[in-house]
Amino acid sequence: MRRHLPSPVDEGCRFHARALEYDAAGQPRRARASALAALRLFERELGPTHPDVANVQLVLSRVAISLGDPAEAEQHAGKAWCALMGLRASEDVRRLRVQALCALSTGQRLMGRHAQALRQARRALRLAEETLGRRDLEVASALTELALVGKHQGHFAESGRLYRRALRIMERVYGPEHVELADLYHNLGGIEHARGRPRRGEPFARRAVALRKAALGEHHPLVAQDEAALAALLDAQGSSEEAEEIYRRVLSLFARGPSRNAYEVAFHSNNLAALLSARGALGEAERLYRRAARTFRRLLSPRHPDVAMVLNNLGTLQLKRGRPHVARKLLREALAILEPLLSPSHPHVLACRENLARLVERQGHAPARH
Repeated sequence: MRRHLPSPVDEGCRFHARALEYDAAGQPRRARASALAALRLFERELGPTHPDVANVQLVLSRVAISLGDPAEAEQHAGKAWCALMGLRASEDVRRLRVQALCALSTGQRLMGRHAQALRQARRALRLAEETLGRRDLEVASALTELALVGKHQGHFAESGRLYRRALRIMERVYGPEHVELADLYHNLGGIEHARGRPRRGEPFARRAVALRKAALGEHHPLVAQDEAALAALLDAQGSSEEAEEIYRRVLSLFARGPSRNAYEVAFHSNNLAALLSARGALGEAERLYRRAARTFRRLLSPRHPDVAMVLNNLGTLQLKRGRPHVARKLLREALAILEPLLSPSHPHVLACRENLARLVERQGHAPARH
């Protein structure tokens, strides 16, 4: 009896399904390997402009974000968009087009190209509303991406409204206890933190942690990200010991094993360094800041806003250590990065200018040396 062998397309579907499983389990490297195998098979058998090819490109874009590589994420999203443009606009294709625009926006946002990201997010929202309806889940995804871009540009109130509209859509579809709502609660907590209202943000952050833990378990990287967001809110309210414990646990998870992610290590190193600096542990804080700056420069670009904010933080630390000339150089470098990218009223620009002005004022009142 002849044994039936799976077709290459069937094999591609298996690799695609495996990639989704690995991605959901927080194992992005394995997800990437499986998705690349699926992509090779689909492109060979179906051609480069098939919906299945675009779908796998979007998986690869999402996985690249998990691995801290927004440039690769943008490339895969762009290829997905190109693959979809010549296809008949079935509902599946319309959904994939919205997802591709959101993925393009995500990659551009994380690389600090906020104006481009804003255009893509607005296109995604317009396309979703016009072709799928105002209450569709893809509308919620586009609203979320648009809110994230707005937050980076300092439009906190508008971003909060967009998140709440997305939350209403998702609650209607999934119900109030579904893990899919965790991202929005995480983001709502982040908006309150950015607005200087950490006490209002804490319940949102705790809700995100609870939903994600119940669905994914304690050791999933998405749970770690939620816990780190909660730690930032706790630190802002003076609970620095609990926040430090969470930061160190999160750093340990992202520094090794299947969840290792250089971007996340840098991001949380910066937050832990700020906590330690406020507590007076300046030596360890400086080491963490410098590591974060090196990683962001390598992964993003030397002119990225994330680099600038680490330099700003490092500058304030150098002032605490009695090194005003080093501090001034770092703060000026941070401002030189931020001012062409953000509006003059953006909180990051204002904070950096305020730190530099404080330094100049302090030097002006310093006694002359003889």
